Amino acid sequence: MKITSIPTGFFKLDGGAMHGSVPKSIWQKFNPADEHNMCTWESRAWLVETETKKILVDCGLGHKQGPDFFKHYYLSHNTSLEIELKKLDIAVSDITDVLLTHFHFDHCGGAVEYDSQHNLVPSFPNARYWCSLNQWELVLKPNPLEKPSFLAENIMPLHQQGVLNFIDEPVNYIGNHIIVHEFLTDFNVLEVNGHSRGLLVPHISFNNQEHIFCSDLIPSFAHIPVNYLMAYDTQPLICAKEKADFYQHFENLDTVLYFQHDAFIETATFTNKHGKYIGVKI
Repeated sequence: MKITSIPTGFFKLDGGAMHGSVPKSIWQKFNPADEHNMCTWESRAWLVETETKKILVDCGLGHKQGPDFFKHYYLSHNTSLEIELKKLDIAVSDITDVLLTHFHFDHCGGAVEYDSQHNLVPSFPNARYWCSLNQWELVLKPNPLEKPSFLAENIMPLHQQGVLNFIDEPVNYIGNHIIVHEFLTDFNVLEVNGHSRGLLVPHISFNNQEHIFCSDLIPSFAHIPVNYLMAYDTQPLICAKEKADFYQHFENLDTVLYFQHDAFIETATFTNKHGKYIGVKI
């Protein structure tokens, strides 16, 4: 098995929204803001290669939305998912599975593209797409906070083309809030609800280590402390409890955290210091 983090491009979001109640004097040390209080974020994907599969986890923002959309997010087109895959000698047609952690546009925008006839089609023509059943049900009946992040053009073509599959059956639980699903041998996905109902967090046991693609459960190094939450978290107290359960489960294991959105730190681990969980740079 081989794991590769893939950059898909930088974008910006409001620093206050991304750090919730944490004072700016603290968070700007990790994620400095510009004159408009906007912080730069990465939108990494994860590539997992086995003997028979090439699995992509999330797809970035993509490029199909127009300038009126992207002007709010300052998307940097310095690279793309297709360009980065080509650097690895992988074509989009080689991808066998696309695991979408959730359907917020910065995670799934690249899952769908326009073809030469300007029809919306899956970006990975030979792939099966996966999400949690709970996330799909949320997409169909979104809450007011998340509705603007669920863009129909990013989601519905996958369902209409019959390539969208649902992860539903639990095999285990972590604490009181985290559901464990088996995706492949040694490749599980943890299902959490604090950020968005049915968010998937991929977890792979590999080379005597636990490798975890944190998605928006822990979007950056600065968000490792249990109480460092985003204003985008729909159930912040649930999110805090999920993080605490997560750390308690993995703290005695050799665990590597992969950050999807940190513009500066790609991986880290964590430790319990005097009853508080803090990040440790690798």
